[in-house]
Amino acid sequence: MIGGGGPGDQGLIGPLVGPIKFLMLSPFVSQEMGTFLAELNQKDLTFLADLMESGKVTPVIDKRYKLSELPQAIEYLEQGHARGKVVVNVE
Repeated sequence: MIGGGGPGDQGLIGPLVGPIKFLMLSPFVSQEMGTFLAELNQKDLTFLADLMESGKVTPVIDKRYKLSELPQAIEYLEQGHARGKVVVNVE
C-alpha cells in the first residue's frame, strides 16, 4: 500500500499527514507500506497523456463489478487479492 501527498494539501505539514499515518499503521497491518510526495507539472502530465492516447500505457483491470456488487468489490480489495484496478461500473 502506498500513501502520498501533494502540493494541494492544506497547510505547511498538510502533505505529510497521510504518509505519517501510513507509517504509524505499518507495524499493525500485513501489507508493506511506503510513501511518496508527488510534484505535478505540465510537461510530465502531457507526456503521460500522450502515452495513454497512443495505447502505450494502459491500466491493468483485475475485476469489474456492478454498483450493486460494491460490498463484494470492497471485500475483494480488503483481502489483498487485487493485482490491478478494481472497477465499479455506475450505470
